Amino acid sequence: MLATKLRATRNRPARPQKWTWPAGIGVVKDLLDVVIKISVILLPLPALAIFLYLKTLQRTDLFLPAILSGPGLVALLEATFILCAALLANFVGPSWVASQIANTYGKDGRPMLGAATFVILTGFIAGPYFLTLCYLPSATLPLWLKWIAGIAVAFLTPLLLLLLAWRSPRYFRMLTDAERTNRTLRTRQSVKRTLWACASALISVSTFVTFASLFRLYGLSGDGWQTWLAGALVFPASLLPGMMYVARRSWGDSRTVAFAIAALMVGATILVLTLNGLSLEPLALLAMRAMSVAEKETRTFELVSSNERSAWTALGFRFIGETTFFKASIRFQLGDVRLLCVDPYDVGSPYPGALGPFSAKPAKSPLPQTGCMTTLKDEVRVVEPPAASFIVPKNRRPPPPATSDSSNAP
Repeated sequence: MLATKLRATRNRPARPQKWTWPAGIGVVKDLLDVVIKISVILLPLPALAIFLYLKTLQRTDLFLPAILSGPGLVALLEATFILCAALLANFVGPSWVASQIANTYGKDGRPMLGAATFVILTGFIAGPYFLTLCYLPSATLPLWLKWIAGIAVAFLTPLLLLLLAWRSPRYFRMLTDAERTNRTLRTRQSVKRTLWACASALISVSTFVTFASLFRLYGLSGDGWQTWLAGALVFPASLLPGMMYVARRSWGDSRTVAFAIAALMVGATILVLTLNGLSLEPLALLAMRAMSVAEKETRTFELVSSNERSAWTALGFRFIGETTFFKASIRFQLGDVRLLCVDPYDVGSPYPGALGPFSAKPAKSPLPQTGCMTTLKDEVRVVEPPAASFIVPKNRRPPPPATSDSSNAP
């Protein structure tokens, strides 16, 4: 009887552990620890981008004073967090959601190899689907026809994926033998895996939006079949790591090994593209413009010390009347260093040869050969003045207030 009791106790399933606040806080702490470690690894990348940009401006002497100051280091850390968040949201996010299909086979179950093919097929279907939805608002079609086409495409794509998951043909076999024989289980598992695939396709839209903002920087006009083809390929590219993860899990690898191999494949792909001429500098330049490291529009500044007004005037800066207010553009600012120039320079102009052999090599906008002044942040300050006609120049008193006609009466 004792042996029977021991065997029953050993084979009794473990009770599922309930979620507690300490466990949740531990997960958050582990996630923050991963983000901080990734940020430390990626910290040299923004510094390298800033150095290359200053080299374009022929002002590499500003690099060390900018990044070695306290605000400069904080700005670099902020740029690293932005880069880390962009990588997680635009590339890791869709693949992580797609990799959850492997968990639908149970904790100890091995996914079917067709699930990996199903993931990458979702990317190839999602590309034309979302590009069609983007094209419909600007198409020269009647409004009712646009609505019908949009609704038809919106329902047809998930239905096609669900039918493919339920049928599980030869190269997309996702159902196990036990799931194929049980009709209820077959339907439930097919719906569950289709929902994960659709969710990964929705998150891939953020990757496409980021890529669309880089169209002009990489010399793409946003029109033409080449641009549409590149936009359609963004969706399967964002799901490629998830496909590799599910494939490795189907071959019997553990979660850790499958994740490591998928990450290694992504790194190798980026390395191959970089060696073939794909430049990552436009992405860094776009991040600089988003952080106001360089601005295209001019601003109004006030010179704190009026004794230096003649030096600024000699460089070509135009003051407003006799005041210390002047117009200038920020060509570079980081930490305590600020480089002000007379004419603006668009840091987000097309980068020649950014796509390597596939690039049309557009002409980058030339650097304006105008006067510039390197200042500290306490030497000039940004102001928001009203219209120029309301600015009262120095050494000129405002006119006296107008008197009423009743005061001039005898």
